[in-house]
Amino acid sequence: MASLNATAERLAWRSLLRMRGEEVVYRVNESLSIPLRAVVSRPQNRAMSIEQDDGFLLARTWQVLVDPIDLVDRNGNAVEPRVGHESTAESGDVYRLTNNDQSDTCWRWSSAAHTFLRLNTSLA
Repeated sequence: MASLNATAERLAWRSLLRMRGEEVVYRVNESLSIPLRAVVSRPQNRAMSIEQDDGFLLARTWQVLVDPIDLVDRNGNAVEPRVGHESTAESGDVYRLTNNDQSDTCWRWSSAAHTFLRLNTSLA
């Protein structure tokens, strides 16, 4: 039953990618860029403390959803998202992977079924 639910969830996410997704170029470094389809969320506001003047800075973040099947290098090896990698949208906006508030990583799974990668980004 669990695999049936995971399959149904994967199909639902693939539909989301087809309907709301856009072409992006995921850039690991100067020599490795991966074209793929992604869903970019609406911006979310995140307050960050500034120690210098005891103030707060309001930063905007975006979640970028990608299928891990598409995130592979030229040899078919999986590419693990890392802070500093970038995704360039069709609009020309560049989203840089940043640490997530709750952890030291820049990504998490979209669900318990490990269907899609949810990348934490900010505009570069």
